[in-house]
Amino acid sequence: MRGIIIAGGVALAAGSAAAQTAVDVDTLPASKVFPYLDVYLGMPPAERDHFRLDYGVVGNGPPGNVHLTLKRPSGDVALPVAADGRIQVEPTLADLKSAQVVLTTPKGSHYGISLRIVASSPPAETMEVAPLKIGIDQARAGVRKAAGLLAMAVPDFQTVCFVGSGTGQVQLADGKTVALKIGAPKSNPKFLNPCLTPADLPQARTVTLAHVPAAILIMQRPAG
Repeated sequence: MRGIIIAGGVALAAGSAAAQTAVDVDTLPASKVFPYLDVYLGMPPAERDHFRLDYGVVGNGPPGNVHLTLKRPSGDVALPVAADGRIQVEPTLADLKSAQVVLTTPKGSHYGISLRIVASSPPAETMEVAPLKIGIDQARAGVRKAAGLLAMAVPDFQTVCFVGSGTGQVQLADGKTVALKIGAPKSNPKFLNPCLTPADLPQARTVTLAHVPAAILIMQRPAG
């Protein structure tokens, strides 16, 4: 469940109306636009309550240029996109089995859907380590279960990184503090943020950050 990009600019249902309004209109199964969401929602709630899947719009223009509509028998539902690209409403498990998503983008542009795994703990300047560790463990177990026989090939999630927090430190059980390492995903080495790998600091109790994180990514141990 590493970051993936799908859709964007294929104009599966553009037609003459799309040409007149200078947009591309792509119609795709909801399960294709939101990969792995069916697996996640099918897990027992107690096995996924400390992490979630975070879907967002990425591309060569502002996320606000993209409009998503969930088409289902009971009626259409808009899927709002936040300023940072995050899709704020997601389909239900029933939607993923039958509904479609219409993506409307500016003509000739290139957009797609990104997927991140994030901790469910509310972002704050000071956070408890224990819930973050549970989120890491749940995400690792869930991905391995979904992968089945290919479990050895999936990422080994061990770390949380605090997006946009600048710097941070961990307070240990004995009262000492340790500065958080600055790391980045292997796929994006320039995306640097303070990160915590609980297995490296088993006595860690709380994290104090310079800024409230925009998101708490669950990821592989950063390189170095």
